[in-house]
Amino acid sequence: MSNQNYKQPLDDWEAYRDALFNLYDPVWFQDQYQVSSPSSTVHWWEISEYLSTNTGRIAEGYIRGALPLHLIQISSMQLIDQGQLLHVALGEIRRFVITKLSNWAAIAEYDWSKKGFQKTCKNVIADAATDSTKYAILSHRWGPGELNIEDVRELSKVNAEAVAMLMRMPPTNHGPGSHKFKLLSTLINASAGNRNTTAVHMAPNHVNSRPEIIYALKHFIDSQACLTMGGPQDAGLLKLINFCFVAYNMHGYRYAWIDTCCIDKRSSAELDESIRSMFNWYRSSSICIVHLGNSRRPIRPTAFRDRPFAEIFNDPWFTRGWTLQELLAPTVVKFYYDAWISITTNPNDKIQQAFTPCPTTQNALIEQVSYITSIPLLEIIHFVPGMQNVRDRLRWASTRETTREEDKAYCLLGLLDVNMPITYGEGEKAFHRLQASIMEESGDRSLFIWDGIPSSKSSMLARGPECYACSNDVIEANFLYPEEIVDVIHDSLVEPIYMLTNYGLKISVSLYTEEFTKEWLFGPSVPYSRPEVSPDSPHTFRLAVLAYSTIMDFDGRKAPGLSYMPIVMLLIEERELNHHYYRKYPWKPSALPIREPPGFPTSIFIR
Repeated sequence: MSNQNYKQPLDDWEAYRDALFNLYDPVWFQDQYQVSSPSSTVHWWEISEYLSTNTGRIAEGYIRGALPLHLIQISSMQLIDQGQLLHVALGEIRRFVITKLSNWAAIAEYDWSKKGFQKTCKNVIADAATDSTKYAILSHRWGPGELNIEDVRELSKVNAEAVAMLMRMPPTNHGPGSHKFKLLSTLINASAGNRNTTAVHMAPNHVNSRPEIIYALKHFIDSQACLTMGGPQDAGLLKLINFCFVAYNMHGYRYAWIDTCCIDKRSSAELDESIRSMFNWYRSSSICIVHLGNSRRPIRPTAFRDRPFAEIFNDPWFTRGWTLQELLAPTVVKFYYDAWISITTNPNDKIQQAFTPCPTTQNALIEQVSYITSIPLLEIIHFVPGMQNVRDRLRWASTRETTREEDKAYCLLGLLDVNMPITYGEGEKAFHRLQASIMEESGDRSLFIWDGIPSSKSSMLARGPECYACSNDVIEANFLYPEEIVDVIHDSLVEPIYMLTNYGLKISVSLYTEEFTKEWLFGPSVPYSRPEVSPDSPHTFRLAVLAYSTIMDFDGRKAPGLSYMPIVMLLIEERELNHHYYRKYPWKPSALPIREPPGFPTSIFIR
């Protein structure tokens, strides 16, 4: 094998190809990798040729498919797009590939056959691209003075020399500036005389004309000069610099992403792609830094107080719609107080570890987060997106707020693994479309168990996630007729398909007779609540079974006797020409101890 020094620059394609070719002696490689058939043997020159030719292409595919459209290169505070990131990181990706392949003991068991070596090479390159482009992502509550993408581009004009000079000058020497943010304007004006040193220089080895300016900016915002010059409108700039400094200096990441200023919101196409990709970007991040901007570090250590982490319980971060996916998507999460002090000493707050110095798991921060959000601990730690437990996932969002009505739906796309177009201006229709998308992939009827204002398009669908805040009866039985009454159970199985049509929601239910419904509505009192309906109402009502819920005893076991309780809803029967359809009465479907058998399942339309 070659003893080549792989720390040498590999930014040049020919140098990379030569390094690969010289990595192993072809004869030695053939001796090490024996296969049963000579025709299945791959030569080392074939592997090196494939790698040298395809590393850039495969790395580009990873970057464009998995990473945000823009990242901040923290050391220089430059905003770079995916093409620039590939240019910056390609040399390091190549070095990673060489280093990985040079360790024969680690790769000897890989598939180097004619049939499998290309897949092996792709995996090595993908690992290299992942390792070389790790980034930190911020989760926070938006506040006043947030920067946008153009502001970050303006920030790139600032240089370290000007920042140092600014700190030595008296505050009276700084003019009002032309920028909407006073502090940013001051920094830009101070750097105006040195702009020849601030041009973007995307050198592949991460060297540019603005070395480590993040340290200069951090030193500046912590100085007395910054306190004199800045104001409330500069909170966004301070947040950006503090976040980047923590990601770079405390956690060792060279790239960062923040939703306020890494999305070009003037481009509808970029905004659409960013919102639909947001969950994946948080999941692909190496760390998510959560800034609890309204939580101050307590004077008394958490471990010695009766209520651990009480200072974070009322933080608005836990009430925002978008922060739900920002909690669940990442695998590594770190919580910080308002002054950017880490809440725990754990490297990952999503892991159930005790708060130092108290060696008990009852004080684990993630357990308190679970308590605050009412999300099960295992869901927070091991969340898997998709249609599992749809009703629970909608309930998690039911108490959260968004600035835009549409975001009540858009912030749930990633959690439910739903893909639909982003159309700001549609209002509540967005949540209606979300429910329609859920119905296309899920047969979970608990979607229809809600309480509140219905959608303007369907009485069976909710207007927003707030309708799912109520408790619900768990659907346990996949049939519409109790098995104790029928001999042939397949006659009562739920028809698996329900869909929105031009005539309403087509769904299979079991209807009670009109006479029984009247008796149930207006008859003798019962030990449970019924819909409040006037006996003089001109409408025709029908009680319908949506599904069945298992009856449990106090020990959590299936109760003896009647094993299932019908989950019923009240429908208003309507007629249009010769066709029947129904509207759902505004009353939450509930499991009730009704022993009267309903009719056999039938498909109806509910508008």
